[in-house]
Amino acid sequence: MDKAQTLERLHAAPEILRVVNVWDAVSARAIAALPETKALATAGHSIAATFG
Repeated sequence: MDKAQTLERLHAAPEILRVVNVWDAVSARAIAALPETKALATAGHSIAATFG
């Protein structure tokens, strides 16, 4: 519930929320390490493509 409320606040905030799709654990760690990152997204097709 806490994560859902945080995401709701991010969407309601006046600044633009950039949500980056990550493909795998490596890209997730790289994007999460950026100081301005507030949320990550996963794209079903992107993840499926990594598994062939």
